[in-house]
Amino acid sequence: MPPLTTDDLKKQHQAHQRNPQIATIFYYAGLIESWGSGTIKMVELCKESGLPELDFVNYEKGIGAFSVIFYKDIYTEENLRKMGLNERQKCCFQ
Repeated sequence: MPPLTTDDLKKQHQAHQRNPQIATIFYYAGLIESWGSGTIKMVELCKESGLPELDFVNYEKGIGAFSVIFYKDIYTEENLRKMGLNERQKCCFQ
């Protein structure tokens, strides 16, 4: 199975458990609903709450390790840059 990309985490994907025994314990304890659904649920809950889209950042390529970045404000300097706004347009949001 090819490694997941950070874009894959925002849509239906095949999950891979690094430690199937621990994952199974969490599943039976009710902490996991289904394999691969957690990242999609985070994306949906951010949308429902009116929060900016979260980012998944691959911090160690090849092993599937990633971080999740939640934003509380869509009008941060970084997000305005991602929108492709010029300096004059950015001033409207500051």
